[in-house]
Amino acid sequence: MREARRLKGGIMSLVILWMTIVAAPIIDPERAYACSCAVASDIEEALDNHAAVFAGKVTKLDKGSSVQRIQSSADKVEVVFLVDKVWKGELSEETNVSTVRSEASCGYTFSDNISYLVFAYEDKEGNLHTGLCSGNMLLSEASTQIQQLDAIHASYEPIAEAAAAPGEPAAISVQKDGGVDSIVYWIGAIVVIMIILGGIGLGLVKGRRRKD
Repeated sequence: MREARRLKGGIMSLVILWMTIVAAPIIDPERAYACSCAVASDIEEALDNHAAVFAGKVTKLDKGSSVQRIQSSADKVEVVFLVDKVWKGELSEETNVSTVRSEASCGYTFSDNISYLVFAYEDKEGNLHTGLCSGNMLLSEASTQIQQLDAIHASYEPIAEAAAAPGEPAAISVQKDGGVDSIVYWIGAIVVIMIILGGIGLGLVKGRRRKD
């Protein structure tokens, strides 16, 4: 009996150890892998290697669903910046840059309401991406890098967001606020009303003809 219990206990220990090894990358994927990359040797190389270089404050972080059971260190994170200065690229005042969730997968960890010096590359669709290997840093710690960037290329302002002109017609305002969906909705509503009115008018005409 004792030998059977020891054997059973040993098997259970092996099962628990196996489950721990298998589940570790799923439960804590950040610790399962490590990022290895080569950072640009100087600021001029970093400027040449990226499509956009700017200073901006994080205004929004979108890390996707927090109820997702299995999370990967490579899950996409969308970061919205309020851009202050630009050294490269045509950027709007509000610019989106994506990275990945964890530094284990070479993602860069941004914090809300914090300003950064950002180096981003561009994909085929024109979307901006950045990561741990791009050379991003806190703006408060980037005074030397900013001086070097200014020496290479003077910074410039981001493209201002288009604002509605005073006295703009209401129809245009609806289009800006509601977009295409609002236009389709109102067109559909008008068509339905016209069909109903047409049906009522046709019914009245037929009624009069019967009376005559």
